[in-house]
Amino acid sequence: MQQKTLLTGTVFAAVLLALGGADALFTGARTVLPSPLAATVTEAGIVKNNGPTVGEVLKSLGIETTASSTQSLLARIAGETGKVQSMVLLKNNDRIASFSWMESPDVKRTFSALKDALHSSFSGTVTDLTDEVRTTPDRPVSNFLTFRDTGIDPERLVFLRVRERLYELHVADGKEVEVNALLEALSK
Repeated sequence: MQQKTLLTGTVFAAVLLALGGADALFTGARTVLPSPLAATVTEAGIVKNNGPTVGEVLKSLGIETTASSTQSLLARIAGETGKVQSMVLLKNNDRIASFSWMESPDVKRTFSALKDALHSSFSGTVTDLTDEVRTTPDRPVSNFLTFRDTGIDPERLVFLRVRERLYELHVADGKEVEVNALLEALSK
């Protein structure tokens, strides 16, 4: 009886490994972005709302993008473990911010590591520091960190964690209204 149970368990595990390998082989090279208000079914069968896609939010606000050649702070913290996308945001051909974001089930840990690194790097010129957890009815809980520190960057920095996404913005002077509208839309 024990041999039969052991054999059945071994065959079941081998089938699962083969299915996992086939899945990785056929889908591993593609990046698939979720559709607006897409849902993901977790391993436990729980349906999770991923919120609006970044592309749809930018389009709805009339924000265009162009390539960015600078490495974000987020990319330095995430390292090889996280895929960070970076771009420059433009509205009416005017730069409003440098923008980077990543999506990961481990984004809370990345946000925590980012905060620790930033807090230990603050210079004596840090101003306008806000570090809060935002809970708003009909919205997911989010983490918000913003500050100015010319020892780190000449522009105001904003970090927003919503669901499994983490955003970094380097806000151009005078473009706070546009960036606040973007943050509002991303936090839905």
